[in-house]
Amino acid sequence: MTTSRPFIIFDFDNCLAPGNAVGENLLAPLFDELERLEKHHLSGEQFSAMKFDFWRKPLDKIASAYSFSEEAEQRSVDFFRQLELTGSMSGYEDTLFVNEMGGTKILVTSGFEKFQRSKIKGLGVEAAFSDMYFDDPGEPPRKGKGHYFALACDKYGVEPQDVWVIGDNAESEIAAGNALGMKTVQILRAGVERHASADYHVTGLHEFAKLVGV
Repeated sequence: MTTSRPFIIFDFDNCLAPGNAVGENLLAPLFDELERLEKHHLSGEQFSAMKFDFWRKPLDKIASAYSFSEEAEQRSVDFFRQLELTGSMSGYEDTLFVNEMGGTKILVTSGFEKFQRSKIKGLGVEAAFSDMYFDDPGEPPRKGKGHYFALACDKYGVEPQDVWVIGDNAESEIAAGNALGMKTVQILRAGVERHASADYHVTGLHEFAKLVGV
């Protein structure tokens, strides 16, 4: 069905909050363990790149890209399964505007559900969303964001062409939205490389709201 009320699917990390907004020291114990386990095959430069990727990519993608041993991957999974942010965290200057935006807003995020939920709560945006879906690498097999996009459409009776998808990652939420025929918007947060595959590009939530009409 076509609806006059915009239906919007949001990404979380590097869309509503920087991936490292929790504070980089939070992952220090894991990085120490990985240095012990993986230093034999990762150069210093590779290890630094791996740590950077932890703020932008899900664990299973990192483990594959850097050829983690079985022990390193399991230690990482165990670490993230118990990880939880206590207290608040800050997002971008416009993050809390998501609470004021109209439309039906859905959050779909990749990451360990316990940790992601604590970040969403700490950011103060939990109440903005009618539903939240978690593509959790700790619960294989991974279904991918497109699976949850389709679930949301079915639940709310919305046709894919009437859905807006906003996020930073061209290979994740933008690709999933494109595959389903949704309207994709890449938000160009600091450090995000513009990708031509998105239908639209914005620099922040206020610009996005004008585009969508909310």
